[in-house]
Amino acid sequence: MKKQKALKITLTTLGILLGIIILVLGVVRLGERIIFSDFYEYADKEFKMPGTADGLVQQGFTYLQDKEIFLVAGYMSNGDASMVYVLNKDGEITNKVSLKNTDGSDYTGHTGGIEVYKNCVYITEGTKDKDYDGGLDVFPLDQILNDTEAVCIDRVKTYNNPAYIKIYKGYMLVGEYY
Repeated sequence: MKKQKALKITLTTLGILLGIIILVLGVVRLGERIIFSDFYEYADKEFKMPGTADGLVQQGFTYLQDKEIFLVAGYMSNGDASMVYVLNKDGEITNKVSLKNTDGSDYTGHTGGIEVYKNCVYITEGTKDKDYDGGLDVFPLDQILNDTEAVCIDRVKTYNNPAYIKIYKGYMLVGEYY
């Protein structure tokens, strides 16, 4: 009899705790929807993030309106060469590009923000422990769009630890997270 009563009390307590946890999670979720209602009102689900099955850790993306494509940059979780995925406007992968340093070795930097200006793709990089000293690495757009490898052709020193980039009206804006 005492065992049954103890079991009933334990199960009731666990049920109440589970109910409280579900209630708290529901309130948090509802609060998130209220706080970020503007975002949810205007946000569109375009496509699933590419490369997750390959180990890509997505860091940046940009849209090339004239070509109607997205470029998604990221580093590989296993330490392989960083990648750029090219997607059409429907989110289908049309190319995967492995990035290379100027000497042909694998580019294994953080591969943060990505932007295109004229025929160049600029990718932020600031991983000091991998001998990347903070700046933008430049890759040819035609290699990104058409080849399976793209070799870095230049480096733009930024004097910060760049994480994102935007080119607006001919001006290059580069920032870092603090």
